[in-house]
Amino acid sequence: MSALVVIILFNAGTSDSPAWVISLPKHSRRRANFWSQGLNATWLEAVDGALINLSQVVLTARARFDLTYQLFDHRTLQSLGAIACYLSHFRVWRRIAMLSTPALVFEDDVIVVRKDWAIAWQRWLELREQDPEPGPWVYWLGWGRLRGARRWGAHAYGLSPEAARDLLAHAMPMDIAVDFFIRLHSESTMGWKSDELNPPAFEQRETRNGQFASTIQRDKLSGAPNPYTVGHVIYPPGEYGRHRWRNTG
Repeated sequence: MSALVVIILFNAGTSDSPAWVISLPKHSRRRANFWSQGLNATWLEAVDGALINLSQVVLTARARFDLTYQLFDHRTLQSLGAIACYLSHFRVWRRIAMLSTPALVFEDDVIVVRKDWAIAWQRWLELREQDPEPGPWVYWLGWGRLRGARRWGAHAYGLSPEAARDLLAHAMPMDIAVDFFIRLHSESTMGWKSDELNPPAFEQRETRNGQFASTIQRDKLSGAPNPYTVGHVIYPPGEYGRHRWRNTG
């Protein structure tokens, strides 16, 4: 996801659930790709990472230290783009929190890999309606694996209004990348339900260059490339997490 975002509202397939997708206004080709997969949309402008004033950003001491000294890994808020991403999802949660029904959140670089995703989403909603112990929940329609282990990505998920309100209550100060914040909070907080569609219905397309280049991992707003999601990078001895990267790709 990129630094400047637009939130787009649309009817999600066979579901009547409200949904948002996050996208740069200049990324018309991304939106065309998004729409070509059967996702209709309306625009609403959100956060511009290039305009963020770091002195006004509410970060934990650890997050500000990591950002200041460029101690990057996939978890950290490593760039203005990453902070804008977090704040953009925060704005979506504010909208979902005011609803009476669950909603969907997408980023504009999603690729549909399961055509039955709307059916799976509807089945999940029916299960939650029958739940004898209702509470906040998140349902991951898209996710990836971080080097074969930890799940990552906030490119496609469903959220209940109760969950949105709880995320808002604990989202500040920002400490960690938004996908990890949602996962860690939902998996460690009593009463929450966190589940995922397996295999996932959406994949995320991120590249070094071109229309799917990410400003979270790399560019003027980001500094060093992120070896976890973009390209092939190794760490010279004693230089983990610093700008002295060596690209092997």
